Amino acid sequence: DGISFSAVMPPNICGPGKIPLEGMGGRSIEVHRAHRRGEEVVLPFPGTNLVGPCDADDVARVFFCALKNSAAAAGEIFNAGSAYALTAEKFISTYADIHNTRIPVRYVSCEEYVKDISPNLGANYHFTEHMCPDIRKARQKIGYNPLYTPEQAMERAVRWMLDQGLLK
Repeated sequence: DGISFSAVMPPNICGPGKIPLEGMGGRSIEVHRAHRRGEEVVLPFPGTNLVGPCDADDVARVFFCALKNSAAAAGEIFNAGSAYALTAEKFISTYADIHNTRIPVRYVSCEEYVKDISPNLGANYHFTEHMCPDIRKARQKIGYNPLYTPEQAMERAVRWMLDQGLLK
């Protein structure tokens, strides 16, 4: 009979107030500006790895659900996330849609991508491994349901960057 703790594991957080993940796996304003201009993005072939952007409001929602259902949440670890993830290719095309442009994608081998294009493990991991959290436990135990799709979260983040003058 002590204090019970719960943990929330968020994925790629985006939405208003947070610079979202971009096509190089970082959070660079310069890369976001390049997306807006429709500059080429290089991805590891075949571009099917999953990326799971999650709106910051949905991450907060998991915490709220855990507090609201504290008995069910006690001692548990919950993944926060969207209801689904995007392939890396769809992730880039979503930015193209948001910016009303075309962003060409060039594919290289995974080896070349890691060695020459994006050697930083923290960045390349987003496009070389699946990043799609399983939120079933949070749904079942504490009633979590994300409000935003990955595309909506990305659009909200881009709109915020535009409103802040970051993408000039």
